[in-house]
Amino acid sequence: MRLNKFQISLRGFYGVYNFGDDLIVYSVLKFYESRLNFNAQKVDFYLSSKRDSLNKLKFDTRFEFKSDMGISDVYLPVTSKLKSWGVPKFMRIIAGAFALLLFVVSILIYKLTKARIFFPSYIDHYRKLDLIHFIGGGYFMDRWSNWLYEQYLTVCCAKLINPQIRIIGTGIGVGPIKKALNRRVLKKLLAKFSFVAVREEETKKNLDILGINCLCLGDDVLLLYNLLIDLRMKSKKEGKQLFAVAINIKDYPDFNYDKYGIEILTFLARIRSKLPVNVEFYCFGISPGPDDLTLISDLVKKYRISDCEILVPYEIGIDCFLSHISRCDFGVGSAYHFTTLMLLCSIPVVSVVSGEYYCQKVKGISDLFSAKSVYEIGQVKSDLLVSEFERSRLPRDLGNSNKIMSLYEQMNDRYYEEISKVLIGRN
Repeated sequence: MRLNKFQISLRGFYGVYNFGDDLIVYSVLKFYESRLNFNAQKVDFYLSSKRDSLNKLKFDTRFEFKSDMGISDVYLPVTSKLKSWGVPKFMRIIAGAFALLLFVVSILIYKLTKARIFFPSYIDHYRKLDLIHFIGGGYFMDRWSNWLYEQYLTVCCAKLINPQIRIIGTGIGVGPIKKALNRRVLKKLLAKFSFVAVREEETKKNLDILGINCLCLGDDVLLLYNLLIDLRMKSKKEGKQLFAVAINIKDYPDFNYDKYGIEILTFLARIRSKLPVNVEFYCFGISPGPDDLTLISDLVKKYRISDCEILVPYEIGIDCFLSHISRCDFGVGSAYHFTTLMLLCSIPVVSVVSGEYYCQKVKGISDLFSAKSVYEIGQVKSDLLVSEFERSRLPRDLGNSNKIMSLYEQMNDRYYEEISKVLIGRN
């Protein structure tokens, strides 16, 4: 089944008030708009039905979004209804398994007779798709194994319904993934992709071991490079009165922030004694997602950090948020995409991490951009922050900016090349 418009599914971990994942959607859509010149007359985009947080970002787009479907849409309506009736869990599992079996049978009937007896909306959805695009994110890991299994089953069914569907992955992060079953499922899933681009070298090493061909091109947010540079140049032309310091605090589980809060407070007091500074706290998650906003608000109140502003993309909109962050002069933060945005804007940043997952991805993007200031959260003292701050004010080599521009151009061209294959296949 082929329609006049291209049919593209964007799959990822977005829509749950984690700004980094929503930022990836924004970046990829900007790419489809600017490089491919797509609009609502040329393409239908299918996104997760859970996209409230995307709507809160208030960005203009040429596209209208439709709700995507996955394997969970086969069994969840059944199990959820039974749960509301108080049916025991083991019976709900049996009912869900029966729904999946019936779905597989319906696909086989469709393949043999073209008749859509059961689950016709699901079959119609996948028989008309041209491309399934797994956008960036670190969702292929042991912690999210259920999501991995769901994506594998979804892709298997999609390819069975429509063998012509092209599947690509961009900006993918893998790991930590140590369980043998998860690694086998991941290998089988990615083997169905025609193109895989990963965000850091550690992920590439993991996939090389699995025998998956991939390129290390960076995070999908790199697609915003030109936009961010334009915003930064605009702010320089307009001029500003105060040196701006950006602070981001990530709600790491089981970490005592009392000591870290004191170090941040001491650092701000020391640099403010030397020059007028505008302090801006950048929040990358709110409830019901990662509740960074409550953590930041509590720390600001507890340590009486005065003359500061807390900026939340879900309140002021993504365009205003990116405009603010692009004007900063120095940053200290924990969120992976906070570091990514700082580096893309060529803003000196101290990245503060905790745990294997965040160490891998933050160090990975920092290494890719030749940035060295990555520290475990327990190492961060006010002396270190002041030292990094003073070093940031010294003249810097422009070689790093040239490297980022080269990575951006390579990513832009390779994504265009791969997605163009879908367009050629349609014509």
